[in-house]
Amino acid sequence: MSSTVVVSGNPRPGSRTAQVAQRLAQELGSDEPSIIELGELTDELFVGGERVSAAEESVRNATEIVVATPSYKGSFTGLLKVFLDRFATAELGDLRAHVVAVAASGAHVASTIEHLRLVLGELGARPGTSLGLTEDRLADLDRVITEVLG
Repeated sequence: MSSTVVVSGNPRPGSRTAQVAQRLAQELGSDEPSIIELGELTDELFVGGERVSAAEESVRNATEIVVATPSYKGSFTGLLKVFLDRFATAELGDLRAHVVAVAASGAHVASTIEHLRLVLGELGARPGTSLGLTEDRLADLDRVITEVLG
């Protein structure tokens, strides 16, 4: 059985970015993915703690992850980078990683996906689906997901 974990790198828990990621996870076949809202862990990310350790273990034990981020300055959030830096090189080698990026412009969507894929590749994750969308297409999420998944 597949276990899917959604990791939202948005500093605001319950963000549109997290909602898009959850929706993609469901379309990929996960009825109830586990959700990690990094915005809820900001006080522990640099120093560790039970909640961060539990989030790391959830990722390690998953068969696939959906990593979602808004685009900040054409890349993924620092919050997400801090979390991903907690994993060793090639540690996520048995994991398929899907990427979600939400940005104001199409150019930022592309660069955010590229930057995130590079880091996930360094961690050994196998590439999955990439879902990038501009904020003006959030209302068309169903159509966008259908286009991406074919």
